[in-house]
Amino acid sequence: MISLKVASANATGILTEVKLMINDPDLNPGIQQGLADCKATLLDAESQLEDTMAALLSKSKQDAQVWLKAALAAIDTCDASIPGDDDIISKQSVVFRQLCEIAVAISKAMTKDSQALGQAPGQAQVPSQQTFRPLLN
Repeated sequence: MISLKVASANATGILTEVKLMINDPDLNPGIQQGLADCKATLLDAESQLEDTMAALLSKSKQDAQVWLKAALAAIDTCDASIPGDDDIISKQSVVFRQLCEIAVAISKAMTKDSQALGQAPGQAQVPSQQTFRPLLN
């Protein structure tokens, strides 16, 4: 959850930068259009991160992975809409992507652990007597 909160704050920071840059009258119209497209996809990414957090709170780790991947796709779209890779937006999006990828990895690991224990993702498992029998002998 922490990486998601930081990723969300990062997305908000990127969105703030984009909004400031869009209003620059000296920008090339093509770049302004790219920034406008980026703004729209960043709004989607913020919403998808909120959906990810809601999915995690409801113990739906698979849904969380889907929303995280959608947020990653949104930042990829943002990057593709702005030419170059040395601007402030591109640099901030690298951090955003890393934070989302950390959250994806954690979510996948939690899902695998749940499945390895023979339970549905997000479902708590109560140990049986069988589990403790080797410890008691």
